Amino acid sequence: MQKTLLTACLAVLCFTGIQAQSSGALSRFTFGPEIGSGLALQTCCSDMWGFYTLGANSEYRFTRYWSAEAALRYINMEGEISGYSYGGTGYDFGGFHQVRNFALTVGPRFNLPMRKGREFSISGKAGLMLNRIRQDITNNSRPYQTRTYSGHLLPTFELGGRLTRWLTDRVAVESFLTYFANTDDGVTRKLKSEEGLPFPAPVNDEFPGNFIRRLNDRPGELAMINIGLGIRVRL
Repeated sequence: MQKTLLTACLAVLCFTGIQAQSSGALSRFTFGPEIGSGLALQTCCSDMWGFYTLGANSEYRFTRYWSAEAALRYINMEGEISGYSYGGTGYDFGGFHQVRNFALTVGPRFNLPMRKGREFSISGKAGLMLNRIRQDITNNSRPYQTRTYSGHLLPTFELGGRLTRWLTDRVAVESFLTYFANTDDGVTRKLKSEEGLPFPAPVNDEFPGNFIRRLNDRPGELAMINIGLGIRVRL
C-alpha cells in the first residue's frame, strides 16, 4: 500500500508539472520528484543494504540568490542485527533490522547562477522524521520471531548541494548530494507487536536477556549520504 501511495503521489506531481507547461507568467514556486541512494549507517546494525529514498522537493524563490526549500522523503533501509549465541542451548540468534521512515525538512537555500542555464545551490534544513522499525529475528538462520515497534518522531537535520540544469524556462533536471541524520533520543523503543515463538527462559544472566536488551534499548542514530537525481518544474 505504501508503494502504491508513493507511486500515485509521484504521478500527481508529474501530471501537475505537465500542466504547468501552459503559457503564462512564471511564479516563484518550483517543485519536483526525486530518487536517491548511497551509504546509510545505523548503530544497531553491523551491515546495511537496500537503502534508497523517494520524495519530492519544493522551493520558493525570494530573490535570485536566496530561497526557502522543503523536502518530503520516504527512507527505506535494511540491516543485519549482531548475533548472539550460547553453546549447548540450540539457540543462535540473529536477525534483520528494517527501517521504513518518512522525513520532512525545511530550511534556507543559497543559489548561484552559472552559464548555460546551470545553477548550483547549497541548503541546510531541519525537521522531523517518523521512525518506524521492524525486526525479523532468526534462530540458526531460520525464522523465529517478528518484532514491530511503535513509530515516534525524531528531530532531523541535513546539509546538501544541488546542480540544476534548466532545459526550458520551466523544466530542469538536477543531481544532488545530501548528508542527512537524526538525533539519537536515547529513549527505549516501545514494542508494538511480537509474533512467532517466545524467547527461551534465561540460561544465565547474559543469555538471552542481553540479546533482548540489544533489540529494545538501541534506538540508534540514522545517518546517510544520499546521492540522487530529480526533476524540477517552475509553476
